[in-house]
Amino acid sequence: IPDTKIFAKDIPEGKTELTTAANKTLTVVNEDGKVAIVSDDGKCKAYVLETDIEFSGNVVHVVSDLVVPGEWKEKWAEKKE
Repeated sequence: IPDTKIFAKDIPEGKTELTTAANKTLTVVNEDGKVAIVSDDGKCKAYVLETDIEFSGNVVHVVSDLVVPGEWKEKWAEKKE
């Protein structure tokens, strides 16, 4: 998320929509302290495993999977066929 530092404590309960550098929407879901990141089409989902790693003036969070916009996933699937 460009020009934004988001620490774990800043993520509210429920769903929050964020805009990526590619101008796509990600939904961050925080339910009972378990945080997931969901792609714009809802087909890609990753869980936050480690939080608040400060690196080069930014904040990094380790996630379980790669989350990509739905249209990118479809293009990759076509190339595999």
